[in-house]
Amino acid sequence: MNTETVWRLLQEGFNAAEIAAAAHVDEDVARSMADEAMGRTRGATIRHLDRLTLRKVQELAA
Repeated sequence: MNTETVWRLLQEGFNAAEIAAAAHVDEDVARSMADEAMGRTRGATIRHLDRLTLRKVQELAA
C-alpha cells in the first residue's frame, strides 16, 4: 500500500487497525505507515506553500 493510499484512508476516517487489515500487516506497521503518510503529506504541503510564497515575493519585487 503506497503513502497516498494510506493518506486517503486516514482522511476518510480509517484507523490503524482498519489500515492494517486492508494492507495485511500488523497494526504497529500500519501506525508507522500512517506516520509516514502524514509526514510526507505535511512536508509536501509546506513545500508547495513555500513555492507559492516565493513566487509572490518575486512578483512583488519585479
